[in-house]
Amino acid sequence: MLTRTIRQTPVTSGALIACIVVYLVTVVQSGSLEGNTHESSLAASWWLYLPALTPDNEALLRGLTFSFLHSGLTHLLFNGVMLWVFGVGIERTYGSLAICLLYTSDAADERSSVD
Repeated sequence: MLTRTIRQTPVTSGALIACIVVYLVTVVQSGSLEGNTHESSLAASWWLYLPALTPDNEALLRGLTFSFLHSGLTHLLFNGVMLWVFGVGIERTYGSLAICLLYTSDAADERSSVD
C-alpha cells in the first residue's frame, strides 16, 4: 500500500524524502538532532535569513531549497505529517502539477515574507 501511494504521489513523496535526507545531512554535520541547523554547512548555505551570503540570481533557488530545511526533529515530524496528509490528498485529486505549483509557491511565499 505504501509503495502504491508513493508511485501515485511522486511530488509529495519526493518532497518528503528530500526533507528527510536534508535533515539527516544537517544532523550528521551538526551532531545534533534538535540543533541541526546551527553547525551545518548545508544549512548555512541554504539559510533563508542570510541574504547577503548569496547573489540575487540564487535567491529563487534558496527560497525553494529552504523549504527542505527543518530545525529539529519535532519540526520535521510535524511538517512531514502535514505534507503527507494534505499533499497526498491534493496530488491524488488535482494531480502532480498542482501540488508541485502549490509547494513551490509556498516556498517562494516563505522567502518573500522574510525579505
